[in-house]
Amino acid sequence: MIEDRQSSHVGYPCEDHFAGVHHSEDLYAGIARQAGRGCSKSQPTMQLTDIFKNALFPVRCMVCAGCFHPDESIRHTPLSASESVDLGDLFGCLMAHHLCQACARQFVAADSPICTRCGLIFKSRQGEDHLCGDCLASEKPFGMARAAGVCDQSLMSVIHAYKYDGKVQLAGPLSKLFTAVYERHWQPGAIDLVLPVPLHPARLRKRGFNQAWLLVKSWAAFAVRDLLQRTRRTPSQTGLGRKERLKNVRGAFTVKDPAIVENRHVLLVDDVYTTGATVQECARILKKCGAAQVDILTVGRAVA
Repeated sequence: MIEDRQSSHVGYPCEDHFAGVHHSEDLYAGIARQAGRGCSKSQPTMQLTDIFKNALFPVRCMVCAGCFHPDESIRHTPLSASESVDLGDLFGCLMAHHLCQACARQFVAADSPICTRCGLIFKSRQGEDHLCGDCLASEKPFGMARAAGVCDQSLMSVIHAYKYDGKVQLAGPLSKLFTAVYERHWQPGAIDLVLPVPLHPARLRKRGFNQAWLLVKSWAAFAVRDLLQRTRRTPSQTGLGRKERLKNVRGAFTVKDPAIVENRHVLLVDDVYTTGATVQECARILKKCGAAQVDILTVGRAVA
C-alpha cells in the first residue's frame, strides 16, 4: 500500500476532500454535503426538528461553558471556495454546534504579518511578512510552517477538547479548516507526501487516537500514518521551555522506510506549533533520510 502511494505524485487534497464541489458553489455547501447533511441553498434555514431539539437540549459552549441555541443560518452562510475565503467565517460555520457565536468570533486567523519561515505571528499587526529573529539567528530544517489560527482561548479550547477530552467529532471540522489553509499556501502538486507527527505507542493506546492523523486521514491519496514513528517515550512538552523541549525530543523519531521520503516534498502536520521543538526534530530526521523539503502545517500557532 505504501509503495502505491510512493509511486504516484499527488496534487491538491481538496480534489478528493471536496470531490464534486465547483468553484461556483459556496464552500460550506460542499463540505456539508461531504458530511452527509445535504445542505443546499434551497434548503430551509432551520428545520422544525432543529427548533424543538435546540429548545429541549441546548448546546454548551466549549469555551465559556454557557448554553446556547445553535444558529442554523450560520451553517448555511455562503462562503466562496477561493483563497479569499475568510477563515474566521469558515471557523464560525464549522463550529456552529460547538461554540457560541461570541466565542467563535474570538478566532484569529494566522494571517500576515508572519515570519516567512516559521510562520510566527507577530504581535504587531502592522507591516509585511519577514523573517523573525530566531529564524535569522538559526537555520531551520524545514522550508516553511503555516497554521490556521492563533493559539488563543477560543481555538485552544477546541484543540484541548479534541485532544484531551476525546471529542473526536471535532476532527471533521478541523480537517476542513486544515484543507482551507493548505489551499492558501501550497500549489496543486507541490506536496508528495503528508505525514502526521506520531505518538509513542504507549500514549497512542492511552489516548486511543492520533489527533494529527485524524486531521489528514481523508487525504488518503498521499497521507501515510505510520511511516514516521516515535521510538522513545518522552515526557509531555507542556510547561517546558524551548531548550528543554528541544532536548526532550532529541532522537525520539525515526523513519520506517527512508526510501519513501527520499527526494520527496513532505508536509508534516500536527495540532499546535508552540516552540517548534517537536516538528523541527521530525523535519531534521526526514531531511537526514533524504527528503527534498519538509513543510509544516498545524491548526494553532503561538504568538511572539
